[in-house]
Amino acid sequence: MSNSDFEQFLTALGAFESGIDTTQTQTTSWMQYLQVFDPNRGNVDPNSVNLSDPNDLAELQYHVHNTLGFLGKYQFGEPLLIDLGYYSPAPTGYYGTTATNEWQGTWTGKNGVDSKEEFMTNVQELAIREAFAMNMGVINQYLNQAGKTIDDFLGHEFTYTRFGEAHIATVTMSGILASAHLQGPGGVAQLLLHNIASSDEYGTNILFYMDKFGGYHTPFGTNGDDFLVGSDYSETFMGEGGHNEYETGGGNDKIIIAQNITGNDVIQDFDIARDVISLTKFPGLTFADLSITALNNNAVIHFPNGQTVTLNNVDASQISANQFVSGPYKIMWNAGSGDTIIENFNLQHDLIDLNYAFASNNLALYEENGSAVIDVIGNNQRIILAGIELDELSPFHFIKAPTDFAQVHFGINSDHTPPVVDPGDANTGNDNPADGGDNNNQQGTMDGDVFAYTWNWGARDVIQGFDATEDKIDLQNFWTSFDRIQFYDNANGDAVIDLTTLNNQTITLADVSVQQLSSANFIGVTGTMGIHNEPNNPPANEPTDPSPPSENDAIPPEDTTGSGDSYVFTWKWGAAETINNFDVGQDVIDLKSFWSSYSQFSIYDNPQGNAVIDLSQLNNQTITIQGVSSAELSAKNIVGVAGTIDQALTGHSIPPSDHTDPPDTGTVTDVISHPVNSTNLVASDAVQDVFNFTWSWGSQNVIDGFNPTQDTVDLSRFWTTNDQVDIYNNAQGDAVIDLSALNNQTITLLGVNADDLNQDNVIF
Repeated sequence: MSNSDFEQFLTALGAFESGIDTTQTQTTSWMQYLQVFDPNRGNVDPNSVNLSDPNDLAELQYHVHNTLGFLGKYQFGEPLLIDLGYYSPAPTGYYGTTATNEWQGTWTGKNGVDSKEEFMTNVQELAIREAFAMNMGVINQYLNQAGKTIDDFLGHEFTYTRFGEAHIATVTMSGILASAHLQGPGGVAQLLLHNIASSDEYGTNILFYMDKFGGYHTPFGTNGDDFLVGSDYSETFMGEGGHNEYETGGGNDKIIIAQNITGNDVIQDFDIARDVISLTKFPGLTFADLSITALNNNAVIHFPNGQTVTLNNVDASQISANQFVSGPYKIMWNAGSGDTIIENFNLQHDLIDLNYAFASNNLALYEENGSAVIDVIGNNQRIILAGIELDELSPFHFIKAPTDFAQVHFGINSDHTPPVVDPGDANTGNDNPADGGDNNNQQGTMDGDVFAYTWNWGARDVIQGFDATEDKIDLQNFWTSFDRIQFYDNANGDAVIDLTTLNNQTITLADVSVQQLSSANFIGVTGTMGIHNEPNNPPANEPTDPSPPSENDAIPPEDTTGSGDSYVFTWKWGAAETINNFDVGQDVIDLKSFWSSYSQFSIYDNPQGNAVIDLSQLNNQTITIQGVSSAELSAKNIVGVAGTIDQALTGHSIPPSDHTDPPDTGTVTDVISHPVNSTNLVASDAVQDVFNFTWSWGSQNVIDGFNPTQDTVDLSRFWTTNDQVDIYNNAQGDAVIDLSALNNQTITLLGVNADDLNQDNVIF
């Protein structure tokens, strides 16, 4: 086995993700569908490429755009490239929000990428490897919270069906990497911890990726003996337990060695000019604590605990501190900690992790005595990179930084002079305190503070001295809206910002009540802060396993601002939501998250004369506008919807029928709508039955007495096609309509053989 094994994995993943198999001649029409020739998308001159040439096709992979705006060989979206530090989104929506994959933002310059065009190159190979390393870190975090490791799941088998055939997906490391790229690290954690197999926007099941891309060697190890391989690009290797062998390939590689007192790892092709060994899993260990010996033309590194790492064909005398790193170095708020000196900071491999804890104006960067200084202003806290000049640093040595960090500290107007701090204020608080721990107390300065927070499962944070007239709380890292957050006063009268439905996390504002807060106190949250809710369930004191966020039953915003408001809604199964004091002259309802058209929902008046936006056909969801009739609404009041509003206006005051009109066959038709929690339905012998189904994750429905000569299963609410639904016989010979690829849902027709069904029995 060689490092080509990992390259084969990436080749297979890239071919499937992009839709271009470089071993097969492609057609012009298919390239047009993939938008590689579109001047506003892929921007490739069709006359410049040979659609039979594997090299040309490999280049075209980087230019692919799918119908949802995902980009390139591995179908990158904006959120992933934001996390990786390549991209900063544009505030194109209300309240500074952005629509996903519009690509109207700015590129940071990382790895030389200053535009989307410059990203449509093999730099995507670097980005996918960075994504793998990031995702593995998050997956391990989720599993560790549940008291598990990846080793607890490797080799576990899941069954799934695809196109009517049963398959078995075995959990492997390469399958995990591919699955995390499809559904994110959270999707993998949900699968492993809760047996929840999710699907992407096109209905591709995570188990299909686990199966299709399983069994390859990767740079990521287990607690057993592993052979870890890379490629000609830069990789991060994560060896765990056992005796591991590494074949790094080319690139600037980082090998993270885990503590293992019996470990004797071997690196076959360590390049002392480019590769490094990370000591990050050995807290406090430095190069001075190691001993280096020579054995058979190899360098052997001896750790204090007895484990060794052998570098084949490396001269032991050439090994120095330059081949070792200890980062990334995480900086948190730590008032009064003074100077922390980092020796041997490696400009090629080391990073400073700001952990989303700071606003840009919390920090000052300057040089002192030939060393770069990162100063947390007014906090008596500095990080000094010994021997590193300031002009040797770039924005890309910093991760989890504020979105304006590069411009503020490395732009043409950046100020690299030490801050002037009143000695009397040195330890009084932070200019912009931020999230720094599981139970963190922050102190405001009464000077327009911004408190920035990020995902920190189970955290119970407290802010002291919050000034509701000018301070702000930055929640942009949560990518959420006000209707997903609860606001209430605790027993002490302190405002609680309850993020339990998102991340089992709360922020308490000491001596501030909810009544004093408004939308103006928040950054990065869509919608409008509405009425104040009582807590439905007090947050637990201890974190639990990650699980899908529950829906927030809060009533949508009540307009008390006197100005135009945008009410942003998203998919929330079965929700019956209400807007109070809606101003038809200036307020809008944002339905962009539904990716819908007016023809797919209805607008009518309920018996009380209030307008109802009925999304039942999409998501069994309604929005009622108190005190406003449907006749008062116009297209300017609804955004993010295709078509004309006349298509939705029904012109009567009762809800439209829950189903389409039955076919005119001269026979009686009985329409049976499937309730969410129902599992068994019975057909009528005397009349034609139409069984309406909608999204109900994981439900296993059974129909007894289905007559293939007259009855119908209506799947129109799934907005799917027949190629995404499997129909087959189970072990008992009963027909199964399998929606696993869409929603982990099945419908079994008792006593009916799949061969007895025809296209008239299922409505798509």
